[in-house]
Amino acid sequence: MGLVARQSFKAAIATYLGLGMGVLNNLFIYPFMLSVEQYGELQFVIQTASFFTPFLLFGLGAVITKYYPVFKENVDSKARFHGLILGAATVNVLIFLALFLLFREKVLGYYQDGSGVSETAVYALIGISIILPYINLSRKYNANLGKIAIPSFLVQLLKFALPLLVVLYYYDLLSFEELLLALFVYYIFLLLIFFLYSNRQEKISLKLQPSSWSKDQHFKAMMAFAGFSVLSGIGGTLTNQIDILMITSMKGTYQNGLYAWSLFIANAIAVPFTLIASIGVPVIAQYWKSKDLGGLSRIYRQSSEVSLLISLGVFFGFWLVVKDIFAIMPKGDEYMLGINVVWMLCLAKIIDMASGLNNEILSMSSKYKVLLWFLLTAVVLNVGLNYLLIPKYGIEGSSVATIVAIVCYNLMKLVYIKKQFNIQPFRWNALWIVLLAGGLFLAVDLIPRTDTSALNIVLYSSIFGFLYFGLAYGVKLSADFNEFALAQWTALRSRNKRDGGS
Repeated sequence: MGLVARQSFKAAIATYLGLGMGVLNNLFIYPFMLSVEQYGELQFVIQTASFFTPFLLFGLGAVITKYYPVFKENVDSKARFHGLILGAATVNVLIFLALFLLFREKVLGYYQDGSGVSETAVYALIGISIILPYINLSRKYNANLGKIAIPSFLVQLLKFALPLLVVLYYYDLLSFEELLLALFVYYIFLLLIFFLYSNRQEKISLKLQPSSWSKDQHFKAMMAFAGFSVLSGIGGTLTNQIDILMITSMKGTYQNGLYAWSLFIANAIAVPFTLIASIGVPVIAQYWKSKDLGGLSRIYRQSSEVSLLISLGVFFGFWLVVKDIFAIMPKGDEYMLGINVVWMLCLAKIIDMASGLNNEILSMSSKYKVLLWFLLTAVVLNVGLNYLLIPKYGIEGSSVATIVAIVCYNLMKLVYIKKQFNIQPFRWNALWIVLLAGGLFLAVDLIPRTDTSALNIVLYSSIFGFLYFGLAYGVKLSADFNEFALAQWTALRSRNKRDGGS
């Protein structure tokens, strides 16, 4: 996993910069400048636009990853391949727009009846939805070239642009409806930057020749794979993102605001895994192409190990000071109503990450179709449990549905991969990581607290972080983690020597 570790940790610099800004936004700027309802509506727009992405891509992102190695050596074939991908995505977007225009009144009426979602929010949602597929395709294209650091930084730009818009709203320079429209304009700008960056890495040449596509020997296989991938992507979306839509429609924007804030914390925990997966998929595709089960076993195990180590460290460091965070947050007493949702969603993310790149390994294998059945099971569980639990238990019921769906989904994949390929992601190191994290959490939590919440946040999270990551490095719980830490220390010393000598 050398390439995966290097690229992922390099991208982590940009991602964690965005994460730091996201923490500032969600703990202070948004709670101070927006009502919980406005925050919920804003997150509804952003999250629902992401929800539509797999529908509009129709499996094309996975096709780029799997089949780019087949076409990349021939300039003409690569141009026709890119033309096919872009052309198909554009057709999907046009169909989506046509359907919205046809059923516009029904869509607007559905969300305006009791959910608190405005007409402008729906229009902004549709606009962003038609842009995201192209951004997603650009990220897949760059990942195939081994470039994820800059694309990761570009994705994080929202963490800087959105709070600026919120500040303009707070000082009455924008209305809330104008804020939503400005968000749509921002995504147009982001798409332009992605295009320019992608073209700089490798000049994009397109050949839109629909008549030649069906004659390609790989066309039928690509379409079959795309068909599976769209079902897989939709299933994954229904498993992981349907809660935002269901909570908003059944409980309104206030409850969605509480849930979305909790989901932000859980997604922050999942950042390392997102980075590993983004660069790991092309590597896994290459391993399958060369039938290297040894390489697959290594990336499977080490992706689980690194993700578990970092995610537990971040989660326990956060949970030590969670009540202090609520104490200094604007509207902290309101957001604290979702504290149970926070730990449940974080638990779901940690379980998902600890399972390693099982989804990516299966989706790139010849057995990829079995994923559909696993997803259907998870979807039925998640949607069904959400439908049953949200009316009675609200956002906590939705969190329970998420945990059940993710545990079952990953368990099915783990068992199947072990049975079919005789590889699995766990070593005894995983148990030691859990014991170290849990033991240190209990020990640090026994230290008497000060009367100042801000001081507690800095003190307790720092103590836990230094002890946890220091001990993990010292006893070598993860070779990849140690390799990265050593590389960063070496680079820092070299930079200091250069600066000192200049």
